[in-house]
Amino acid sequence: MTYEIALDLLQLGRKVYDVTRRETFTNLSEVWSKELELYSTNQECVKMLVGNKVDRDSERAVSREEGLALAKELGCLLLECSAKTRENVEKCFEELALKLTGSRN
Repeated sequence: MTYEIALDLLQLGRKVYDVTRRETFTNLSEVWSKELELYSTNQECVKMLVGNKVDRDSERAVSREEGLALAKELGCLLLECSAKTRENVEKCFEELALKLTGSRN
């Protein structure tokens, strides 16, 4: 791993929750923000919430609006995707790359 990649990883706080399992969202909102605050030494850390399994919309237990509200509260980006169908997966990485490269300027 190059120094530059390691530096990028230190600037990133990303957490994924399952939109079909409310407990993953609840745990995330209660624990992750505290952990990120405690362990991140970089004040300009790029934070992103990712709601996964959007391909299972009929089973959704966490609405997009709830995700947006938590992202706003935590000062994060929010993207929803499906690892199974690959919907928005590439976009998640593109958004992170844009934010990481933008935070250096």
